[in-house]
Amino acid sequence: MDDLQRISGSGGSDLYPAGTYKAYSSGVATITLTGTEGTATISINGRSKVATFATDLATTAQNFVAANFGYYQEINVFLTTTGDTIICTKTPGTDLVVTIDGLVTDLDGSVAVTNSHGSDVATFTLTSATSHAGATALITVNGISKVATFDTSIEITSTAFVTANAAAYLSAGIVLTGTTTLIFTASATSKIIKPSIQTLHSDLTGTIARTGTRLPKPIYAFDVITAAVISSYKEKESNGFITPVYSKFLGQSLAAKTLVLFENPITEIVIDSGTVVFYFI
Repeated sequence: MDDLQRISGSGGSDLYPAGTYKAYSSGVATITLTGTEGTATISINGRSKVATFATDLATTAQNFVAANFGYYQEINVFLTTTGDTIICTKTPGTDLVVTIDGLVTDLDGSVAVTNSHGSDVATFTLTSATSHAGATALITVNGISKVATFDTSIEITSTAFVTANAAAYLSAGIVLTGTTTLIFTASATSKIIKPSIQTLHSDLTGTIARTGTRLPKPIYAFDVITAAVISSYKEKESNGFITPVYSKFLGQSLAAKTLVLFENPITEIVIDSGTVVFYFI
C-alpha cells in the first residue's frame, strides 16, 4: 500500500485485496451474571446503572437491557442478552470499559472485553548486494529517523536496529519488532505515516510492504480492479450509528471496472476475493 495517511488527507484512493477493513475501532463486552439475589452496579464507559435480581439470572439480564437500552444507545453502546449474559457492542469510537460490582447480597458477575482497532503495519526488508560492513541507510517512520548499519548479515543488522531504536519509535506510537525484517506496527490510536528508507553509504537499502485492516477514513465509493466479491458492509448513518447494509450486489461476482457509490459513508467492508480501489471521504 502507499502512504494511506498522506493520500487520504483530503480524499484519495488506494488498492485493497481480499480482507476485512474498518475505519473505526469496535468493541464487544460480555457480562455474565452470577448470584441468587440482590443488586449490582454495571458501569459501561462511565455510565452506571443498577441490575436487580428477578426470578433468575436470565430474567435479570433481560430486565436490565429492557430498562437501559436507550440510555446506553446514547453513547453508541448497544445491549443484548443471551441466557445469563449481557452483551455490550460499541462502534465506533473509544474502547469499551465495563465493570460490575455487587451491592446487596450476592448478585455479581464476570466481564470479558474485546476491543478491535484493525491493524496498520509497515514491514522493511533490508538488502545489501555486497554485504559491505559499515553500509548505512536512514529509516524513517512517523517522523522518527534512525540509521541502520550493516553488520555481518541482514539478520544481525535488523536485530541490532530493533534493539537500539524500538523505544524511539514507540514515542511516536509505533511498535518496532523483528529479526529478519523490521516490522513497524501502529498502536490503536496511531497510523503509519510516510515510511521510507534512504541509502546513506554504500549499498544498504530495502523494500517496504504496507499491510493492514484499518481504513484511514470512511469510504464513499469503490471501483473493481480485478473481479471481486463483497460479502458485507456497514454504513455510518446521519445519527452516528453504524449499521449493516443489504445490497443486491453482495455475494455476487463484480466485474472489473464496476463502480459502486454509497449513499452514506462506509466504515466497514469485507472483500471475499479480488481487488478494489477504495475512495475515501
